[in-house]
Amino acid sequence: MPYDAKPTIDDVILSTWQERDRQYVILYLRVGDNGMGTEIKGWWDEECAEKFEDGFLDAGRGGIKDNNTVLAQSAFDHVRECGNEVLSGFEAGLKAAVAQIEGGLLAAYEAKAASDPGRDDEDEDERVERLMHETAADGMTAEGPLPALSDTRIHDVQEYLVGALEGMIPARAPSP
Repeated sequence: MPYDAKPTIDDVILSTWQERDRQYVILYLRVGDNGMGTEIKGWWDEECAEKFEDGFLDAGRGGIKDNNTVLAQSAFDHVRECGNEVLSGFEAGLKAAVAQIEGGLLAAYEAKAASDPGRDDEDEDERVERLMHETAADGMTAEGPLPALSDTRIHDVQEYLVGALEGMIPARAPSP
């Protein structure tokens, strides 16, 4: 089954500002733990006020603040419902990048396994598990296809790749 690259709230970060009669709410793609990547959508001043009045943006009890999860969720839901080129591009790009990495995963694993004699303190199952995780991590950090991602998404992609690789590796005979 292909990787589910549909954006989630963990892929975005909220930025806000408010002063007297001026305000903005901007949603960005999240990079790393708290970094801001590409702007997804922003609402300024009158447009921002209208979105609150019409119920598309909801600050709940938290007010217009960056750490307001209610506001972030309402902004994310509104953007997703309306359709957005940045979110669509993120999903398509991530799906293609993961498929590209997945395509070379087995060969990369086999090359790594051939050159890795194992560690004294690990059995064969531990060695295979370690090599699968290393291969997935190497594929993700190689120069190339993956866009900047949130830490949560990076972990999710790596777990997907390890699972995919697990299904590609021929079954081993049980250890005696």
